Amino acid sequence: MAEATALNGALSRFKSMKKSIRQSFRRKKKPAQVKLKTNELNATAASNQTDEDEAGCSYDEVKPVERAIVSRSETLPLNAGDPLQSCVRVLKFYHANIISSTSGTDSLWVGTNSGDYSFFIEGIILVYAIADDAIKPEDVCVLIKEIRLQHRAPIIDLNCVNSDGSSLVKGSSAGAQRLLVCSEEQLKTFSLPLMKAQRFKYKLTATEGSRIRKVELLTLRSLIDRKVYEKFVAVITNQGELLLFAAASLKRLAKANFTKVIEFEVNDVVGISSTVVSQQGELFFLRAGGSEFERASLSAYQQSHFLQQHNF
Repeated sequence: MAEATALNGALSRFKSMKKSIRQSFRRKKKPAQVKLKTNELNATAASNQTDEDEAGCSYDEVKPVERAIVSRSETLPLNAGDPLQSCVRVLKFYHANIISSTSGTDSLWVGTNSGDYSFFIEGIILVYAIADDAIKPEDVCVLIKEIRLQHRAPIIDLNCVNSDGSSLVKGSSAGAQRLLVCSEEQLKTFSLPLMKAQRFKYKLTATEGSRIRKVELLTLRSLIDRKVYEKFVAVITNQGELLLFAAASLKRLAKANFTKVIEFEVNDVVGISSTVVSQQGELFFLRAGGSEFERASLSAYQQSHFLQQHNF
């Protein structure tokens, strides 16, 4: 009897010790598990907060995905009717700071179909004739620089403007000048006279998937005060879209379709190719069929000379 009592006491002490050891191990493991769960909860909360922040961001703040643009080869085969790569697309005269930042020089700017653009100094030599008109002035142009774009896209337009996007006026010193180059794929700016690429640019083909067809600098005035105005850049694409950019920063402000858009079919080619944009923000283009003109306006101010009736 005494031996049984002693054995039960030993078993009881053994079970108690085993339970105590098990609880000790559980207490040691518990903080790690709690810490792990806490980290998981914090990570989940941070992820949810990030998703909410991303959802609250506007479209302009999200960086668009850029497509890869294949560079155009110099030996690219031409189809019937395609213009040659050496074909001149743009010819413009400007009085710009191409040699010195303090004085302007008369210059001729040339843009080609292969993405090249050059500018020349226009040296005008005047010889006055007294007796008759046998001796006439002679124009001499000297090549200053030739620049090629990265993807050799055709040049659509060239504009020498002031830093705020306004047009250059001969004889005025408005400050820094820059060159706005518009190719089929992008808008890009260069500082004058160094011709250094600036950060103001917009890659239209890489972000939008369309190509530029026409470009125009706009001056839109206030409806209340005609002395208040802003400068913009209007772009017409091959998809029948009109994009509006700020002239100073080239930030995209608006996008709209002005021609008939049909999914998975060819767009209104006649309307796109016939579109004309005025410097006051007026659009004229042929409707489907090519028998009627349609007018649209980007400005709230009604142009009086467009409202007059004319008989032909």
